[in-house]
Amino acid sequence: MYCIPPKAIWRQIKKDWIGKDVYRGVSLSYALMATQFGHFALGFIPAILGYLAKPKILDCTGFAIWPFTGVTAFWLCFEILNFYRSILKPAKGSKSKKWIKSFPFEPSWKNLVDDLVTDIGFFGLGAGLAGIIFIFSWIGLIIYIAFCVVFVRSFLKWYKTKMFLQEAHYPFQFRLSQWETDIGEENKKNVLLFLEDDAPGKHLLVFGNNVAEKLSLCVGIATELSFRHQRCTYTTAMKLNCMFYKPNPDILCIYSNCLWTWQNTSVLIIDDINPSHSIKEEIFSCNLFFNHLNNQEFDERNKEILSEKKVIWILGNDTHGKVKQNSWEDKLAGIGVDRLNMKTINL
Repeated sequence: MYCIPPKAIWRQIKKDWIGKDVYRGVSLSYALMATQFGHFALGFIPAILGYLAKPKILDCTGFAIWPFTGVTAFWLCFEILNFYRSILKPAKGSKSKKWIKSFPFEPSWKNLVDDLVTDIGFFGLGAGLAGIIFIFSWIGLIIYIAFCVVFVRSFLKWYKTKMFLQEAHYPFQFRLSQWETDIGEENKKNVLLFLEDDAPGKHLLVFGNNVAEKLSLCVGIATELSFRHQRCTYTTAMKLNCMFYKPNPDILCIYSNCLWTWQNTSVLIIDDINPSHSIKEEIFSCNLFFNHLNNQEFDERNKEILSEKKVIWILGNDTHGKVKQNSWEDKLAGIGVDRLNMKTINL
């Protein structure tokens, strides 16, 4: 697990608060910040309106906390219903008789519950501030501040998680629990082994002709590791080959403010080698990739780094649909990867 420096977090917060989104785009961390501010406002504004519109006949102690509790209870029910329909309830037309959806890969229930509680907490903080304004008490203020500390810490945890996701440069957002296609027990076992084994030097080779399936599965695997605060980097073979010739790739951190490079990332995802969707002349082949890796000036350094890193290889088949599994395993063994650390998935 990697700990993002506080200086980098503060730098990202300043970026998210200052600057026009119309030209720089919206980061995942900004989206989280905007979402939680929206939750706070959806608790605060209805509660304020409830206090302002209260009937005089109910102007008593029992009514004093009604807007706060009523608004919080409403959003609590909404979030639970949302959780049920999105995660628990089987899809319409499903043959499953269970009360919970069937997943090829189980979702992270800890993440789901943590996110649910955080969202409800910000709804409650908004409604609670309205209550403090209209029925102020020192005890209430102290309790409110205590809850602020708890949920702000939870927010910062999620904020760092979003930074891990955006620093990985995934082409799209996809969690492994969203995978709906049956991939077979052997393939599933290899996915789970790669996820649970934190030892370096593990290589997962994903073969197949279906580009969308391969990419979705590999992004989903890496995303789960990003949620565990591991440094992940998605790149294409062509981009990585260009970086093989850099004398000091870490210098990129200084100029682009990125938190890590391919050299010091924990998990590397390499795409577009034998992609199986181009004509033969356009294919970035296995041989071409390793020819660049074997450049005379930096070859030993690059081989050592690549062999000791966890790598997900998104690979295709040759033009006749034949998987060149042995060829890839031989090439990886040639740069120092232990064959026992190689796992294969065929889609």
